Amino acid sequence: MKEFVTKGEWMHLDIAGVMSSTGESPPYVSKGMSGRPTRTLIQFLSQISN
Repeated sequence: MKEFVTKGEWMHLDIAGVMSSTGESPPYVSKGMSGRPTRTLIQFLSQISN
């Protein structure tokens, strides 16, 4: 990835293949497309913005 980003700070988030929930899930995660990494990303961004 470093080859493509020549300036500034950057972060690579590998989120492929983690958005479909077909088995048992916690009650707050619906079946199907769960957006599972979204909660983690929002929490992370909230923490670094303070």
